[in-house]
Amino acid sequence: MQKLGTSYSMYYNTKYQHIGNVFIKPFRAKHIEKDDYFQHVVQYIHLNPVEIFEPQWKQAKVRDMKGLGAKLRGYRYSSFQDHAGIERPENSIVDASVFGLVSERPIAERMLHEAAEYYQELNL
Repeated sequence: MQKLGTSYSMYYNTKYQHIGNVFIKPFRAKHIEKDDYFQHVVQYIHLNPVEIFEPQWKQAKVRDMKGLGAKLRGYRYSSFQDHAGIERPENSIVDASVFGLVSERPIAERMLHEAAEYYQELNL
């Protein structure tokens, strides 16, 4: 990851005549030891695009949770569609054996509600 970040930063700085950091925070890795934490990480990764549609959703400010689920299912730059069983051309990129690591197929609305409850507890 460090090599990738460094090479991209050099490319970006050269192309756009930029000086300084390209990324805000350094890359950090954390070992996943337990299955339940792995399930949480999978959900966290799949919910990252939600901030594009609802920037303040972590502060419990969502206008339409059901509509947000539809946007998440339709977002093509994520592997959520692959994990949810939605057919798309990019399915051939993801090895099907990966899906065996996750206990069940993700359901957008359930993931959003669980995450919303979690963030609401954090904001109390």
